[in-house]
Amino acid sequence: MTDKQLDMLDPLPAVRPTARRTDPPSAHLAARSAAPRAGSNRAKVLELLARADLTDYELADRAGLQQNSIGVRRSELTKAGYVEPLSLDGVPVDRPGPTGTACQVWRITAQGLAWVAAQAVADRAA
Repeated sequence: MTDKQLDMLDPLPAVRPTARRTDPPSAHLAARSAAPRAGSNRAKVLELLARADLTDYELADRAGLQQNSIGVRRSELTKAGYVEPLSLDGVPVDRPGPTGTACQVWRITAQGLAWVAAQAVADRAA
């Protein structure tokens, strides 16, 4: 996926990994280091959720990324309206994580599906 295609994921291109002023220097270095990959990792999340509803652990496993990294990207997508918690009859759906604790299951929204479909068209045209 090209940078131009990733920029179509509006308003997310303006979202850059950040650290709080009170965070240690390592957090600021990590935020700067993650910036170039943030857009492509958000695209991975959307592409995976277009195929199946998944927890952050399942997303991380399928994307080949750390759970905390994928959780940040998924959170950005949730805030932008591309991803939402899965619920049935108003009850949040969860599945056991690696340690057996309940983990929220996430699904792609119509807005997220539209973005994935636009990328498929752009990829075929390229």
